[in-house]
Amino acid sequence: MDTIVFPKVGAALLTNRRAILGEEAVFDNNVMGLSFSGAAPRYMLHVMSDLDLGLVSNPGPVPSVNEATVRDLLVPVPPQATQTEIADRLDGAMVESADVKRSLQQSIDLLQEFKRSLISAAVSGEFDVSSACGRGLPR
Repeated sequence: MDTIVFPKVGAALLTNRRAILGEEAVFDNNVMGLSFSGAAPRYMLHVMSDLDLGLVSNPGPVPSVNEATVRDLLVPVPPQATQTEIADRLDGAMVESADVKRSLQQSIDLLQEFKRSLISAAVSGEFDVSSACGRGLPR
């Protein structure tokens, strides 16, 4: 339980995607699972998510990492309370980042719709571009 899983072979390895298993599970040999003693799972998820395993993967047409490569990685493991504080802050920042991204995407969607409406109105003659330019709009 609280095992961090990630792809260890092929293009999926290069995505640097990680997840925490909340219960016992079985996965195939294209995936690796890591359990940590003395480390908070959410903290280690953030640490592992920041590690680009593509940089340490075996060279060749199909990138891969093995147990020895991953076992030899050195990661900082502060006291448990610090790990929890770091994980809480990073979780909060990720939520804020997702909110900002969602808001920006909504703005982009609205602006694209406005642009389509303006083009449609200009093409159909419902909007006179020359008179709009006379009202201080750029030419």
